Amino acid sequence: MANMPQYKLEKSLLPRLSEAMRAVLLDVQQIGLPKTITEGIEQQWRCGDESGDLFIFGTCEVNENNAVGLKTGAVHLAVGPLAQKRARKDVSAAFNRFERALISLAAERVGQKQG
Repeated sequence: MANMPQYKLEKSLLPRLSEAMRAVLLDVQQIGLPKTITEGIEQQWRCGDESGDLFIFGTCEVNENNAVGLKTGAVHLAVGPLAQKRARKDVSAAFNRFERALISLAAERVGQKQG
């Protein structure tokens, strides 16, 4: 998981993110308040399960200054640091569930070749 994947998500589906994660037995919690950055409005999230934190990811409702080339108003979602105290297999399995939840919301990978 050296190259952490990135996704784009329609802004209208962002409110369903928590529900989609619960459907695959993951819990997400906002970390702090959203903040305005050069590329848009960013929010950090903690993703975990009944045993604790697994990883952090961020969402950014992008503006015209975004570096990933998304249309203004789209949501860029990037997975960040992994929990250091969790077994790699647990994080990997959770990440697979995380991806299934994103796919259920019609999220698409960006910035990487698929294969």
